[in-house]
Amino acid sequence: MSRRAARTVALQMLFQIEVGENALETALGTLRAVTKGAEPPSQAEEPGAAEILSPPLAPVYADFARALLLGVLSRQPELDELIRKYSRQWSFERLANVDKCLLRMGIYELFYCLDTDPAIIINEAVELAKQFGTDDSSAFVNAVLDNIRLKEPLPERTARQTPKEMTEAQN
Repeated sequence: MSRRAARTVALQMLFQIEVGENALETALGTLRAVTKGAEPPSQAEEPGAAEILSPPLAPVYADFARALLLGVLSRQPELDELIRKYSRQWSFERLANVDKCLLRMGIYELFYCLDTDPAIIINEAVELAKQFGTDDSSAFVNAVLDNIRLKEPLPERTARQTPKEMTEAQN
């Protein structure tokens, strides 16, 4: 499994919170269900969650998914402001929920996951948009994230960070 798989799980958790109005703990149940070595949840708790990924996420990627989720949630107002700023022709309220979640995650990574090249971050968001979004999602996500990359002062990139270092960098 890879960081892409971790991003997929993070997107699913963000979507659960955004659309399903699930509590954070419920969304984290998805992560537990796909983490290597975790006991599978009961059907009553998380129907179908264990089938999200196979094989399960390794702990390092589960930590990355958790760091993305918690980072996006902690910075959501500022992330949403950037989405509004760079999607001026679109009403924020009318954006597809998957697109909003992907943009939040991509913007968070651009500013706080300093060990990943911005081009990789954007490409990963575009690939997830192709997989989970509408026919127009990938072009939209690419345009917004690329505009942010070009017009906003991004922090200097660093060596690979652990999920703990990612969390500490945002404080």
